[in-house]
Amino acid sequence: MNKQILNEIKKHKTIIIHRHQKPDGDALGSQLGLKEILIKKFPDKNIIAVGNRKEFDKHSIKNIFKDNFDKVTINDYKGSLVIVVDTANIERIQGEEFFRGETIIKIDHHKTSENFGNIEWIESNTSSVSEMIARFARQSKMEITKKAAEYLLTGIITDTGKFMFNSVKAETFEEAMYLSKAGVKISKIANALNDRNINFIRLQGKIMSDLNFSKGVSYYMMPKGLHKKYSIDYNTASSLIFILMGFSEANYALYATYDSKNGHYKASLRSRKKPIVQIAEEHNGGGHEMAAGLKIKNKKEFEEVLSKLKLL
Repeated sequence: MNKQILNEIKKHKTIIIHRHQKPDGDALGSQLGLKEILIKKFPDKNIIAVGNRKEFDKHSIKNIFKDNFDKVTINDYKGSLVIVVDTANIERIQGEEFFRGETIIKIDHHKTSENFGNIEWIESNTSSVSEMIARFARQSKMEITKKAAEYLLTGIITDTGKFMFNSVKAETFEEAMYLSKAGVKISKIANALNDRNINFIRLQGKIMSDLNFSKGVSYYMMPKGLHKKYSIDYNTASSLIFILMGFSEANYALYATYDSKNGHYKASLRSRKKPIVQIAEEHNGGGHEMAAGLKIKNKKEFEEVLSKLKLL
């Protein structure tokens, strides 16, 4: 697979890298890390990363990913290679013109995944796409600059919950060690990701105070507009499920925030015991066996999902 992807990279003059909307650390880390690696290896090629800083400019990951994204035109796609990272389905791809590329490569690690690439490299048992990109670069003998390593390490750290999730394997640490040799300090990344303001702490305290717990399930449905009262953006508010798994009695967690732009609740599931991805799939979602996302219409559907978790 690596050789096939590398051959396509060598063949195309323009390479356009997409990732999913409302990006997390792995989406940005794999996208921008790959861009930096390709720029170093192929300085004569046109390497473009598609995105918008407004999607995450109020989230702590902005402290790592400070670069601006590239402007892209329809003409850029003519004869181009498009690489889509960390995105399970077409609906979530940031940048609707991706399909105009001559060849599309999909690199992903989600268990539930829609086919849309001419070439697809999917490893559902790997911790992150950033880990996959690091391995690809190492095995292809591409130099990983300090900047690229910082991006990829951030992706690995965020998507593994700081190396605490079940997806972490020996190979994960091997790639992290390899990246750290580029001179990146993991403590710098950790401190940047932990840069929270007082309003974030207060919202976190509110959730901890109001969350519910029953039959091993920790759950919370954030009231509409609550995050705005704390001056916290929606993307940050929707990522706070880790709070619900912060005590030993919680085997499963269900967390939902209202997406006013799309008119539904964005929900997250987490598990310490049995796989929960099938529940997500039954409610317009998907993801990994022990960590998944879904869409919920209302409180009634939230209760339906909760009932399924309690039966596990």
